[in-house]
Amino acid sequence: MTPRRISTIGLSVVALASCYPSQGGSKLKSRSSDVFVALGDTSKPSEKTIMVSFPTKIDADICVVKRGESCSSPSKKVPLEKSLESQGRFIYQAKLTGHLSTFSDYVVLNRASGTSALKFRLKNPTSGLSVDTSLALFSKDIMNEELMFITQDKFAGRLAGTKENELIADFLIGELKRYDIKPAFGDYRQNFQVTVGPTQGKTSSNIIGLIEGSDPTLKNEYVVIGAHMDHAGTTSRGYTCSSGPGNDGICNGADDNGSGAVALLSIARSLSAARQSLKRSVLVMWFSGEEEGLLGSRHYVANPAVPLGKHVFMINLDMIGYAKTFGNAIAAIGTTTSKWGDSTAKTLGQKYPSHKLKFTSKVEGGSDHASFMNKGIPGIFFHTGVSNNPHYHKTSDHADLIDFDGMLIAAKLAFETVVAASSTNELAARNGLSLAESDKFVSDADATKGCHYLMDYKYID
Repeated sequence: MTPRRISTIGLSVVALASCYPSQGGSKLKSRSSDVFVALGDTSKPSEKTIMVSFPTKIDADICVVKRGESCSSPSKKVPLEKSLESQGRFIYQAKLTGHLSTFSDYVVLNRASGTSALKFRLKNPTSGLSVDTSLALFSKDIMNEELMFITQDKFAGRLAGTKENELIADFLIGELKRYDIKPAFGDYRQNFQVTVGPTQGKTSSNIIGLIEGSDPTLKNEYVVIGAHMDHAGTTSRGYTCSSGPGNDGICNGADDNGSGAVALLSIARSLSAARQSLKRSVLVMWFSGEEEGLLGSRHYVANPAVPLGKHVFMINLDMIGYAKTFGNAIAAIGTTTSKWGDSTAKTLGQKYPSHKLKFTSKVEGGSDHASFMNKGIPGIFFHTGVSNNPHYHKTSDHADLIDFDGMLIAAKLAFETVVAASSTNELAARNGLSLAESDKFVSDADATKGCHYLMDYKYID
């Protein structure tokens, strides 16, 4: 079945709120409360959702006012409804529609007494949230809508070296700017030449953003979080694109790798919001040309933004949309490259008991992690299998078939791994990085093969 199409999208975390002192009645100190706007859709400017995190339970409304006004009008009050509880924080949300979404000043009112619990004003950019609160920004709805967007037929399967692939690059750059994530080079694009396939000789681009670490020393070391944004094109102009049920000639690539590319958007959003908690710097990368043999990631490791020896860890997301048919499991491949990575993945996996983490006894190629690992850079590749996806590299790989529950957990695991890697003392830069054979985790032969090479890994139960 062909997925529902949408023509435009602009989902993002749109603002952080700054608090100013409460007046009268029983108060919650503003510094104890995180306030942020999430689930904003720029295609629907008359809607936005405010989310408020408190250290205690509350029974309250949001009063929406113009600067200097009071909360006298009942129509300006919107109930705060409990959204979730996480790490001892109580997170509430209120959906604002129509004229209420155009205001910039807000007051949280205790429902029983009518007194002010918190006042805040919206401002940009989004930053300054705790890690736990930033986790609350992850949303299956946002991932669904963004995946529907990038897998539209008009993007013709996102083949590297095509104008459609570059349109996706433009979209990703716009989102990085929205999250206040700077380019790693002078430009967000890192151009390279496609060397195989129907677009041989054409130019494609990696998209790379940088979130600078907060530690004066560790910020000179880098954690990489990446996913490839390209896919196989069409049956008439593509690379390993084949016909599937309901063939329309377009390999939309929802699982491969729309799932990873969209998850990385959510991860980037939350990393930006929690940037003060990141001691090391983080490089956010969308690779192109993966399908043709890891062209983009191989180009990056040959032409890095900073010396390779300063890259301490790499997390890769590729095909994370089929956890349900994988036995509600997510693979963490490559943990044998690092004792820290292995123990961290197992610890984080315990936080999500609904899904099992599967591990491998050795490192194999098949996606962009291999380009880094065969240079001696340890990492983890999150993945939900190939053989359990009957639509792999077919025209039927559509967004409405994706398991967003599993995809959400894979994204959160990757986010928390980045945060942990940014601070641990068990990872270190390797100045003067050796490229001796003994430093390689993946053979050169495996490291140059693209996603079409992905086979059934040998998992350890």
